[in-house]
Amino acid sequence: MPGFPADQQIVLSDGVNDGYDPPHLVAANDALQQAGFKSSLVTFEDEAHSQLAALPNVQKEDMRERGLAGAEFIHMEVDTSLRRGPDCEAACDGVIAALKPVFRRDDFTKS
Repeated sequence: MPGFPADQQIVLSDGVNDGYDPPHLVAANDALQQAGFKSSLVTFEDEAHSQLAALPNVQKEDMRERGLAGAEFIHMEVDTSLRRGPDCEAACDGVIAALKPVFRRDDFTKS
């Protein structure tokens, strides 16, 4: 497992090193930052950060196999301090609350 960036709590990626950050990925990062989390997008500029980017990823491949290739895949790595710290339940609740408005149900229903 790669080392987690010391100055971050959450790292997000769309699992593709193409220089493009999809709208929901950017919105998720913005929402987490506004909620007070130290969040960033994977930039692929350094090896350690790039290893957190979900390249490859079983869930992303499953989405493609199911015909959901156009769906926006987002991979989220959460630092151990949030996942196992003394306030982990509150931290998880905070992440969910921050992201809920970004991922409205009507955004993901097929037309």
